[in-house]
Amino acid sequence: MYKSNKLYYILFRYSFLLITFIILIIGLIGIFAPNLVSFNKSDISLNQAMIIVLLSIVPLVLFFLIQSKFILVNVDEYFISIENCNKKYKWNEVIIRQVPFVFPPLYKLNINGKKGFQLFNTDNEYLWVSFGIIKDLSSMGGFIRKMTKIY
Repeated sequence: MYKSNKLYYILFRYSFLLITFIILIIGLIGIFAPNLVSFNKSDISLNQAMIIVLLSIVPLVLFFLIQSKFILVNVDEYFISIENCNKKYKWNEVIIRQVPFVFPPLYKLNINGKKGFQLFNTDNEYLWVSFGIIKDLSSMGGFIRKMTKIY
């Protein structure tokens, strides 16, 4: 049995929220202490700081849209178990594809007959061949490739 890496699950799930807070803090520092933030080698103006604060909404919206898509999975020879909702699916009931351009390796899980998708990760063992080509070298990744070829 192979399991998703919980650390990378948390990292993927909350990364947009972290980006939101970083952008928001930079914008707020620019509003209250403009001499601490520079933009084009000069102190930031109030308008520029307000734009940065408003731009922090974009990753926040992305966080709310995508954070519920991340799941923890356990895979074995017969089933794919989703830990978040305690559901099991047979290998012939799902379609699994690796998401390009993302490392550590991230997989997209589509359940036959249902709309939408779920995202899960494996371990931090990969080879970055070139832009967009990520080869998953983890034992879970090899097992997933083997099982998707069979089914």
